[in-house]
Amino acid sequence: VSQKRLIAKHGEEAVTSRTREMRLGRDMVRARAHAAQIASGRNARPTIPGPGPSVAWLQPHLRPVGGIRRAVEMTNRLAGAGWDVTLVSLDEDDDYEWLVRRARAVKLAEAANRAFDLVLVSDPDVLWALDSMDATCIVAYHLDAYHLYREHHVEEYYDLARKVPNLANSRWTARQVGDAIGMSIDDVAPGGVDLRQFAPRPAPVDHDVVCYGSRRPRKRTSLVEQATTGLRLGKLVELSTGQGDLSWQYSRGRVFVSASSQEGFNLPCLEAMACGVPVVCTADGGSSEYVIDGENALVVDSDEPADLRREIDRVLEDAALAARLVEAGLATAAQRDWDQATAQLAEFLSRSR
Repeated sequence: VSQKRLIAKHGEEAVTSRTREMRLGRDMVRARAHAAQIASGRNARPTIPGPGPSVAWLQPHLRPVGGIRRAVEMTNRLAGAGWDVTLVSLDEDDDYEWLVRRARAVKLAEAANRAFDLVLVSDPDVLWALDSMDATCIVAYHLDAYHLYREHHVEEYYDLARKVPNLANSRWTARQVGDAIGMSIDDVAPGGVDLRQFAPRPAPVDHDVVCYGSRRPRKRTSLVEQATTGLRLGKLVELSTGQGDLSWQYSRGRVFVSASSQEGFNLPCLEAMACGVPVVCTADGGSSEYVIDGENALVVDSDEPADLRREIDRVLEDAALAARLVEAGLATAAQRDWDQATAQLAEFLSRSR
């Protein structure tokens, strides 16, 4: 009856148009996706086994980049499950304060004064510190196919990997590293997202495109810039004032774009999905762990700006497509939180000691 009255007052075309706008609106899409997650029980968190062996995770530094976020998020959860876990920074000038940390964080000199059941190595640049560590077992955790873009210490790192237990952050990384060292990687403990930190926010949508914005060559921010000529482009490295507002900055974009040539996993795309922002990304390797072209993101297997722009325009111009990507992206993120990833890591470390 109410719909008939609306049609009589405003006309069928106007009512149909407004109904479609409401159905495909970002807030409505996010609400539907959230309700579906609750109904399906996808928000149930896995149990992280513990306490486990004492673990030291060597890090070149503790600055805010993806590999360090992974280490902090995972060690936070291991510590919460009762594990004796320590982050060891090799940078004497580290002033760590960008993310809540529950695990112990020390410099190498302090870590060298105690014994650990396991030392976790995930970066070729930390190999030299192993001589100072007292550990029963070393585990190599491959966060990228370093041989594809790094020059220093990679061969020594892979020599170590051939002698110790190995796991990777994605099946793509596992295949690439496995081919390089001539043996299969034992297991995969993928990346994740903190669903309490990264969630849809009621931010003003004042950018057509948001990207990470790093100037590291393989991030290819210049490709995003070329592809978004004439569009409002925001870069997280310039927009964000800290970890607390990252989800708000993601939410300011109509679409999130990643143009990396290579990623071991690609955390930002997953974080954008968790914020309810549709994703367009290049075929970077590691994101294939959770990205499905045409289902929860649009994937561009090209390094041409025109090809990237075409997929961006599809999302900007097709509200139904954008809505589908948002719903599927939120569902993907709900199944990829750090609790699940850490549980997989914990199980592997428990078997490896």
